[in-house]
Amino acid sequence: MTRTNTEGAQFAKASMGVTATTIAAILLGNASVAQAETFDGPYVGVAAGYEDYSDDLSGATYKAYAGWNIRLGENWVLAPEVSFGESTADGTEVRDTATFTETAVVGIDRQIGANLRFGRLVSDNVLVYAAGGWERFEVDATTTRRAKPCNNCTPTVQNFSFDEDLWTIGAGVEVALSEQFTLRGAYTYADGDAYHRHGLTAGLALQF
Repeated sequence: MTRTNTEGAQFAKASMGVTATTIAAILLGNASVAQAETFDGPYVGVAAGYEDYSDDLSGATYKAYAGWNIRLGENWVLAPEVSFGESTADGTEVRDTATFTETAVVGIDRQIGANLRFGRLVSDNVLVYAAGGWERFEVDATTTRRAKPCNNCTPTVQNFSFDEDLWTIGAGVEVALSEQFTLRGAYTYADGDAYHRHGLTAGLALQF
């Protein structure tokens, strides 16, 4: 796929943005939070970020997630989590030969996932965690082939869309801003049969 000159800069900018979010969260985490135990029980949240796929696909991602924090002793937290999202990642590849021109357009669509987070509280309201799990997304892909020479010819269009399953692994920092709200920044690597991906996200969650 053809990558624009700005995409590398976009990923770097996204990295800086998530890093800044995480640093801000840690600083905010040093502020006093009510004595109620944090990171314990159900939560829902929303997240946004940037994803860089193999084959020169990249774009923004938007997700909703839900999970359940389980306290293991005083300092450890285990949390199963599910997510649903959409991606704007897409790309185009043009193949030009002596007899035809073929254009392939590929886009990443609906994303669903499940993972397990395991982390340690480094203070009353700052959780550092690792995560691993599974994700599936839709790959919308079509090719359009035009013969040469093409005088009022009808191009051949083929759809080869499919679902891609990946395993995921990552790490993040989450800070309780209050008894109800947490802010997180995370990096995730994903690997499947057709694609691998690097992703950075920032999320805001409501604890119940």
